[in-house]
Amino acid sequence: MSAPEAPSRAARVVTAVAVLLVATVAAVVSFVHMSTLAREAGEGWRALLLPCPWTGWCTTQSMGARGVGVIGRPGGVHRDPAELG
Repeated sequence: MSAPEAPSRAARVVTAVAVLLVATVAAVVSFVHMSTLAREAGEGWRALLLPCPWTGWCTTQSMGARGVGVIGRPGGVHRDPAELG
């Protein structure tokens, strides 16, 4: 049984563009939705600031999950209780 072929460069580029497009649309819709809710709740100009921490949190969590997958370790905190003292 031979190893599967790696995807072509064109396939990787199309995949990357599709992922970026979907992520951009989702981010814009999410930002508009959260800022609209905050504005309707009376936050005024601060409504534009509300979505930023949430977006940053989602970004860091997804990058952390990707990093765990790349290094081949399971996600979450897996420590030996003896290490904690």
